[in-house]
Amino acid sequence: MGTGPFIVTDFVTDSSVTAVKNNKYWMKNPVGPGKGDQLPYVERVKVMIVPDASTRYAALRTGKVDHIVPISYDDANELRKSAKGIVEIKSTHWQGRGTPYFMRTDKPP
Repeated sequence: MGTGPFIVTDFVTDSSVTAVKNNKYWMKNPVGPGKGDQLPYVERVKVMIVPDASTRYAALRTGKVDHIVPISYDDANELRKSAKGIVEIKSTHWQGRGTPYFMRTDKPP
């Protein structure tokens, strides 16, 4: 958003946020086999807003979503047992704070 890698194209209250690739994004991949490639790689990201934890976990188990946050420690242990084939990536990056979205607040929606 802004000068970031994505531009929000749709927001549905209590449902979803959709963003598309910002073709004017300035950053290139700094490392690895794709070093120098223009970022971001994906064309579109849709974030589903699912307040109910059990519904979120069911969506992950059934492949309806690729990623969920937040997950409590107890629920993470249960998912490890019951959701076979799911890849777990441990990170302290967000430290349980969720995924931030920064929006303009100087203009009404």
